[in-house]
Amino acid sequence: AESAAAVSRTGGESVAGEALARLRAHSLVGSLADTSRMRFSLLESLRMFGAEQMTDGEQESAREYHAVWFADFAEHFDAAVNGQDGMMWLERVDMDLPNFRAAMDHDLSRNPPRMLQVAGALVAYWNLRGRPTEGRAWLEQALEAYRAQDAGFDPRHRSRALHGAGALAMMQGDNVAAQSFFEESLRLRRESGDPVTLAATLNSLGLLYLSRQEWDKARNFLGESLAIRRTTSAATDLAGSLLNLGVVEWEIGDYVAAKPLCEEALALYRERGNRVGEAQALNNLGTIALSFCDFTEAEKWYDLSLAIKRIVGNPMGIANTLSNVGLAAMYQGRHATATACFEESLAIFREVDAPEAIASELRNLGQTATYRREWDLAYSLLAESLTRVRESDTPDDIFGNLEGFALFAQARGENEAAVRLLGAADALRSAMHFPIYPAERAALDKSSAAAREALGEEGFDRAFREGAVLSPEDAIELARTLAP
Repeated sequence: AESAAAVSRTGGESVAGEALARLRAHSLVGSLADTSRMRFSLLESLRMFGAEQMTDGEQESAREYHAVWFADFAEHFDAAVNGQDGMMWLERVDMDLPNFRAAMDHDLSRNPPRMLQVAGALVAYWNLRGRPTEGRAWLEQALEAYRAQDAGFDPRHRSRALHGAGALAMMQGDNVAAQSFFEESLRLRRESGDPVTLAATLNSLGLLYLSRQEWDKARNFLGESLAIRRTTSAATDLAGSLLNLGVVEWEIGDYVAAKPLCEEALALYRERGNRVGEAQALNNLGTIALSFCDFTEAEKWYDLSLAIKRIVGNPMGIANTLSNVGLAAMYQGRHATATACFEESLAIFREVDAPEAIASELRNLGQTATYRREWDLAYSLLAESLTRVRESDTPDDIFGNLEGFALFAQARGENEAAVRLLGAADALRSAMHFPIYPAERAALDKSSAAAREALGEEGFDRAFREGAVLSPEDAIELARTLAP
């Protein structure tokens, strides 16, 4: 009734509510009680009849009132989604998504600045609900309208839209576009002097460089963001910077430094009532435990994280934690459980179109197929993963794929090829300063020991040295010769 009153201008919510109740009593509107209020839906035949009774001017006025209302709704959502009522706001947008689409479609030709405002305010929705393609499409339409018109646009809304487009592009694995969006947003936000929004874009650029394994740049951007947020931002924003710096420390192998950063972030998220952030912090603590081969501790954190993510309905988050649960199971030899987790995770990644995550999950499935001695399936999965990585924005990030093929080769008795691939992967890791985690090391050490026994010390060392000087292309060609 609240939105109906705002759009129809009938004299207030109580008047609109009474009118809707009368229509409902005569079965002319449908009703549905959501988590916080009664919702109404108009029968299509009645909607068409009503539209025919309105003049063109009256229809346009109604659409304008509708767009104004949902622009205000979007801003309230953006302000509240990271708080303790975030789940309620996500559900409200779920229910009103057709209305938001109609409002943005109306504004595309009539009021592009307001469309930019709405699309930017909904970025957290597109992200958390696993809709990066739709969200980015709306944002890019609005930004294109800005480039065509370049008048009447609030620079705050433009910088927010650019930042959001970057986040969604990064979610899709399009890091080149993401960097362009982020850098333009950063320029605008430095000019504005607003520390809160500036810290957000610095944080996102840090994550971008983290995904590229450019550790120094990641630390610089995340460190600047954290310094700003320690003095200006809400607990949730500060927690995000702490969590992301923890990821950097974890990625470079300093698990001891990573843990307190994640623990501080978890405490802040819980204090703020941010379930999405809490779930991510729990996931990261699980990954730190997994890195120490503390599988019981890891699974405890992952179970807590996954339970929250399923309640919130965050597809990417669910898929990431499922993948981690699968890794914990695989490292313990529970390959059926691992495969089930990886398959569920892969299905979600395919649905939301996350190319880098798809490649990673295919590699995980290839490894479990290797352990089950399903050679044709294992090779097919590993080969598809390798192809996808080579087509990505990080084509040289193939050491994990080469290690997967090395495990595959050794399991089939092709020990010399396995050791050469291990040498090639080790050289790439060293060049990229990318450590191997203890749980991964344990699996590779077991395979290496078997190959060393088969080849002897001299044969093993020779093959490893030969692999270490292979170019990435030659290492890939060697991997592809392993087809059963």
